[in-house]
Amino acid sequence: MQVGRGRATTPALLVVDDDELVRHAFASVLAGHARVEVAATLEEAERAIARERWAGIVLDVQLPDGSGLALLESLRARHVATPVLVVSGLFESSVAERCHALDAECVFKPDVLDALLHFAARAVARFDATEARTATTVDTLRQNLKLTARETDFLERLARGERRESLASSAGVSLNTAKTMVRRVLQKFDERTVEAVARAVFEEMLRADETERGRGR
Repeated sequence: MQVGRGRATTPALLVVDDDELVRHAFASVLAGHARVEVAATLEEAERAIARERWAGIVLDVQLPDGSGLALLESLRARHVATPVLVVSGLFESSVAERCHALDAECVFKPDVLDALLHFAARAVARFDATEARTATTVDTLRQNLKLTARETDFLERLARGERRESLASSAGVSLNTAKTMVRRVLQKFDERTVEAVARAVFEEMLRADETERGRGR
């Protein structure tokens, strides 16, 4: 199910909860901030996370096939820094402490509405700021490395964390064309993996931030 704004490049929020009424209620509240998708199980959530980069995730603790906290731990172990709001039906200090340790927000039902709205606003603002910085950095690299328009498009997709297996379909090209474009981008960067290219973009972004801060002194 999708609610709200619809382009894949717009901020998207994922709601993970096993209660259908809760999922739809949360989605309706959040639809004013971003495109919203929902998942009812841990398995569905993991597939959604593998498919797309989310501006934020609203995550229930108790799911039919596992713990939301286990999913959060898995994300952080993979260095996925996506903002997460954990929602629990029972007040447990151990849940709050675990969320804090895993750099996630936590709220207990039924006092959820304000927390949802504030979380969505912060997550979307952070996403938009990151998108703008990524676009600026990719444009700088395009000029420095003399990338073609198609190569630049693929670099931007890789820099935003898009998975290699989804590039062909999202870019609207054949699998062979996608492989060729990725290979060309790797060659321009003199790198062997897409992870190394993404890291190079991030490092360029950090250098640009340092330069900007230096100008402001």
